[in-house]
Amino acid sequence: MLIRSDRWAGFAMRGSRPHQADRLYVQDDWLHSGSVIGIVADGHGEDGDDAAEFASRRLPVLLRENGYATGCPILSLTHACEVIDMELKRRYKGGTTLVMFDHSPNRVVVAHVGDSRAALVTRHHVIELTEDHQGYKGRLTRSLGDRASHVPSTPTVRIIDKLHAGRWVLLATDEVWRVLDDHLMTSRALAALLDRPTLVEARDALRALLHEDGQIENASALLLDVS
Repeated sequence: MLIRSDRWAGFAMRGSRPHQADRLYVQDDWLHSGSVIGIVADGHGEDGDDAAEFASRRLPVLLRENGYATGCPILSLTHACEVIDMELKRRYKGGTTLVMFDHSPNRVVVAHVGDSRAALVTRHHVIELTEDHQGYKGRLTRSLGDRASHVPSTPTVRIIDKLHAGRWVLLATDEVWRVLDDHLMTSRALAALLDRPTLVEARDALRALLHEDGQIENASALLLDVS
């Protein structure tokens, strides 16, 4: 699946797994004129695809309802993730990770639960904006849903005044980052790969690299124009 507009472009690629459990959500002018929200969710376990679908679409609704636009983003996001966590546990057996990027005229907010990541892409470097919630042997230490895991749903939230020298923001599932690590993509090399005239060309370059990997599982990514 490929998606695009003038301000964003993404893909959800199915690999060796029987079902594609990743979900992308993006909306222009979602709170204010000129604002954009992007979400990538990576479902896992039974009903993981439904959990990712539900979480990625429920989060913006809850944020609109709980005063996120005018109040404290950390409190709003923490409350929203707690609500989603409880709702997922009532509805589904699986869970999901989630990373969100909100680019508004007066502030930038990055939030994540789990190991889906956000990174700022400049012409010369890629700067990671999140740090995975992972423990021993890569086990998730935070997620949404997951009845049996007993891990918290609290998001890590980062508020940024300005994205200096940023061109794109990349939101992607852990499988995308695994392939990049396997191909020994340094920050500078990844920036060079994504240094294309348009968002669509940058997306297609990343997607082509993932296609070259012979062990690809589900992999999804969303690029947002923040230039």
